[in-house]
Amino acid sequence: MLPRDCHVVPQNAGLLAMTRSKMTEIYISGKVIGGNRRGGKLGFPTANIELKEKLESGVSAGEVEVNGKKYKAAIFIGKEGKILEAHIIGFEGDLYGKEIKVKIIKKIRNVWKFRSDKELKRQIGEDIKIIKKISLNLSFLKRGKN
Repeated sequence: MLPRDCHVVPQNAGLLAMTRSKMTEIYISGKVIGGNRRGGKLGFPTANIELKEKLESGVSAGEVEVNGKKYKAAIFIGKEGKILEAHIIGFEGDLYGKEIKVKIIKKIRNVWKFRSDKELKRQIGEDIKIIKKISLNLSFLKRGKN
């Protein structure tokens, strides 16, 4: 179910809806495709979705729904803006060819270049810490509305 302040945008874009609030949430669904497996080699496997329309690049906090269950996610969109990569926190399993739903909640940083895989791995770990805090704060806010 979409939040009340959402509007639907063209399905062929891969986007389901966007809110009009200050914190823009973007909803995307698609089949998981293969990638270069770099995230997995660094200890952060990703589920990749090809985007039909270019989205703003960067790292964002989000959620991914797999088989009706929601997980926190670190979402990366590269400079080209055509592939969404989601590291699904706490999920283990094979998603290739499966349909997933992604909600981008809040951008936490732009795309940066790293001199080594070690630096990149350290930064991904820091990004995930921030994303867990954002997700925890949002969960707290939602519970407070009940």
